[in-house]
Amino acid sequence: MRDIVETLRSLHPLSGSVELCSSLSDIQRGSKDLYLMHEVTGNYDMCMEFQPIPGQSYDFTKVLYYSTADIGNLIAYALAERDVLSWSDVEGGRKKVDFGRPTIRESWLVTKADEDQRLLMIEDFEYHLAQLEKDNKILNIGDIQVFVQNLKTKDLTELPTRP
Repeated sequence: MRDIVETLRSLHPLSGSVELCSSLSDIQRGSKDLYLMHEVTGNYDMCMEFQPIPGQSYDFTKVLYYSTADIGNLIAYALAERDVLSWSDVEGGRKKVDFGRPTIRESWLVTKADEDQRLLMIEDFEYHLAQLEKDNKILNIGDIQVFVQNLKTKDLTELPTRP
């Protein structure tokens, strides 16, 4: 739990001074999202293993994704970029990709997020994606929570596209 709180404290308030104050029940309700955010924005290498998509080349040089978490009246957002360190084939025809430590391109914490602020998340992602695509082949994951849910519920038949 301490690691998750530190992840939240590392985010930047979007406007003014936002106090990091939530009830235990709010934290409990948002725990899955908070844990995922902590795991995918933590300062360590990461790997992912998956069934490859037929006909898809795997020569990406970077991955870009964002993570959000609702905690009571707070919403946390972090946009992360990671270098692709290596690709490998593993048992069962699966692929494994190793990523380096993340560069957090945007992060913020805001109270009572409205539709404009949620749209700002997607606009931030699209801006950074367009900048990175100028010099890199990007594995565009978008909302990593949606990506992870899709991996659990069905086989992907295509890579995610712009939100």
